[in-house]
Amino acid sequence: MHPYAQATLVRAAFENAARAVWLLAPGKRLTRIQRRLALQADNNTHSDRMHDLLGATPIRTATERTRQIRDLAVRAGIPVSDVKKELTFGYKKMVRTAGERDVLGRVGNVALARLSTDSKILLWITTITVPMIEYGFRLYKERASCHSGT
Repeated sequence: MHPYAQATLVRAAFENAARAVWLLAPGKRLTRIQRRLALQADNNTHSDRMHDLLGATPIRTATERTRQIRDLAVRAGIPVSDVKKELTFGYKKMVRTAGERDVLGRVGNVALARLSTDSKILLWITTITVPMIEYGFRLYKERASCHSGT
């Protein structure tokens, strides 16, 4: 097995667990919707870059997709004046916000470590990834059970 394969897999697991926690953590449904739409807007930006690299044209224009996300945001209850600000997304912000939960232990300001083949680091990252995934599933079950009024 490639010496860095485990680190790559654990990093992907942690990032996706952090994304799930970030999406599901807010108690208010509108905040969860804002975050999901922000993530989609970011995905659209990356999709546009990929289409450019491949010399391809997406089925819908960037303007159409942006308009659809903004319309969904307004229909969900985000004031028109706040839509652009609320749909701003960044992975650093996402991981930082997810890490504010009690799931991650911190050493000073460090919540993440650069992965290497060092088994101690891999074990440490795995021990914080598993609880993050479990927390994401707990939030999913909680949010799926009832979302009216919040």
